[in-house]
Amino acid sequence: MISLEHPMTLSPLAAALLALAPAPQADAPNLPTPDYTIANTNVVDVVTGTIKPGRHVVIRGDRIDVFDFPPSTNPPKHPAIDGRSLYIIPGLFDSHVHYIDEDTFGPLMIAHGVTFVREMGNDTRTVLDRRERLNAGTLIGPRMIASGAIVDGVPPVWPFSEACATPEEGRAAVRKLRDTGVDFIKVYSRLKPEVYAAIMDEARALGIRAAGHVPDAVDIVAAAQAGQMTSEHLLGVQGMILRAAGKAPPKDAQAEEHRHDAFMNMDGWRAFAAADKAALRADLARTRPMVQVPTLVVMEGVASAAADQEQKEPRLAYVPVGLRSFWSGDQYKNMAKGLEGTLDAMIALVGELHRAGVPLLIGTDLANPYVFAGDAVHREIELFAQAGISPADILRMATVAPATLFGVEHDFGTVESGRVASLVLLSANPLEDIRHTRKIVGVFDEGTYYDRAALDALLKGVRDSVAQATPTPGAPTVKLDLPGTVIHRGRYVMSFARGNQSFPAGVEDFLLTTHGDGLRVMSHAQPQGGWTKPTVTMLHVSPAGRLIQGSYRELTQQPAAATYAMQGDALVATPERGDPARADMPEGTALSGPSVASAFTIALGANLAPGESREFTATGFGFPGWKPDSAKVKIRREPDTTITLGQVQSAPRPARLYVANLPSAMGEVEQRLWLDAKTPLVLKLEITMAFGKSTSVLDVP
Repeated sequence: MISLEHPMTLSPLAAALLALAPAPQADAPNLPTPDYTIANTNVVDVVTGTIKPGRHVVIRGDRIDVFDFPPSTNPPKHPAIDGRSLYIIPGLFDSHVHYIDEDTFGPLMIAHGVTFVREMGNDTRTVLDRRERLNAGTLIGPRMIASGAIVDGVPPVWPFSEACATPEEGRAAVRKLRDTGVDFIKVYSRLKPEVYAAIMDEARALGIRAAGHVPDAVDIVAAAQAGQMTSEHLLGVQGMILRAAGKAPPKDAQAEEHRHDAFMNMDGWRAFAAADKAALRADLARTRPMVQVPTLVVMEGVASAAADQEQKEPRLAYVPVGLRSFWSGDQYKNMAKGLEGTLDAMIALVGELHRAGVPLLIGTDLANPYVFAGDAVHREIELFAQAGISPADILRMATVAPATLFGVEHDFGTVESGRVASLVLLSANPLEDIRHTRKIVGVFDEGTYYDRAALDALLKGVRDSVAQATPTPGAPTVKLDLPGTVIHRGRYVMSFARGNQSFPAGVEDFLLTTHGDGLRVMSHAQPQGGWTKPTVTMLHVSPAGRLIQGSYRELTQQPAAATYAMQGDALVATPERGDPARADMPEGTALSGPSVASAFTIALGANLAPGESREFTATGFGFPGWKPDSAKVKIRREPDTTITLGQVQSAPRPARLYVANLPSAMGEVEQRLWLDAKTPLVLKLEITMAFGKSTSVLDVP
């Protein structure tokens, strides 16, 4: 992610999570993996940059053999592909993604010949679960390596971060992530130099590499000398450009002004034309052997955010509505203004890096505006060509170079005997014109073959899925219907604030009733501007907040959905697909509701008088996903108060105020909850995290 001041706009529901749990998704169908022969074909040797004509590529299971003569055996059921007019390249790598939507990203990647990705920052537990399913072949999509949480300074830019203020905290974060099984450590922009140095030292001692942003306060050459594996987004090079242009880099005060948004200060890029290119190349060469992942396509994409693209960009048909909403925020439009006129300089700088002998990789920063899964790899390739890099070199940067850097070169990155059968079949020679990587007639993904018709079916499946999940203007909302006497039917308006900026975060419609043996609440959450999925949840609880039954459903094409009930002292979740999950919930354990309207459950479970406090275990679900989870919560009841809702002149309402502190995957969270003085109606929910504040307020006239 490139914006150092861009907040991740979350719904309060997601921000209040106790622990993130991966949601189940539809597994890949049980596709057969028969053997194939691609006969008399042209193998592109990406190492030498040459064509090997007349080869026979045999796929057995998930491995390949390459022969320069017909294989001696050809079983009767051995499908043959006429390869005389085809060019075979290794599956392509995207070396910088944020794999947030597996339903669409996976099929789109395969449809564009991208069979390997490096995930560059996400919630650790969620992304490692996704990595395992992708790598096991139970989820359609590319092979993955992943960093999990970003290691950042305080406050962190993103919620899925390990925030480190001291060297000790930095070392602890590296150990924690290594122990969870991440493939590498991702460092980020707000790390202090001494904390960064400790992180790099600890990673080196533990034998795990670090990659990511060159921190704002760290010199790029120092980062290379510290052993940082890759640098993303061309961060850290503007000072070199200014020096080569005979201009002093910004003074400390000026640098401090922009230190948390490297894309607000474009002075270096605007000075590029005046830079002495020979001097610049000499300076750039000092960053070797650190590899650069420029992600030019995201610069181009963010620049598109300033224009109205909705009506003229057909590829938006492949982008989920929540992600489109995330792209359309004012924060990206503001960033686009800062990037204006700089893309050409960035493209030229990539050419200078290449001429300086600095290694480069193809990466896209997928999840950011107008970066389309799979397609963006080909666009990045085209932008590298504009930088004057040869097709052979670019092809290496998308195949064998990342395979070697990531330590998987014995399985991926070349078309050789013994390699994994991840291949792309092209109808034209990419060494003659690198744009021919788009001319895909078939893809092998670890032995599973998708011909052109199957690839088109993947694309159509994504397009149909997105269309079905996209709200129709004027369509009725989810019907909220519960038995009992209505306490309140209404809506919460949600926002996210960081510093002096505030962003809409969506709404939640709800119905709260009292009925016989307890309370019932049903909610329809409609997040805006973030990646949280729309959901419908229902809870039936006792007057003390104890679960009786519940349900959860994501409003997506392949929804995660489950029902909940108590079995003895355990909360049992039964999903529509997959095996049930359990969480202990003995007496004294509070329920954590999965919506703003159900946030009263913890307060009821705590049963506190004003001034009292206690620590107990809370168990809940929907944070996100269907699986139940538990965490220790400290809660206190403050003196009763009043709160004004809606217009300032409206009468203050008597309220009970609770303050809870709880751990989460995003760090320590403080939750302030205002309940109606006489009913369990939530009047306001305020959640403070290291990276910002999420607020939900009852909407009143």
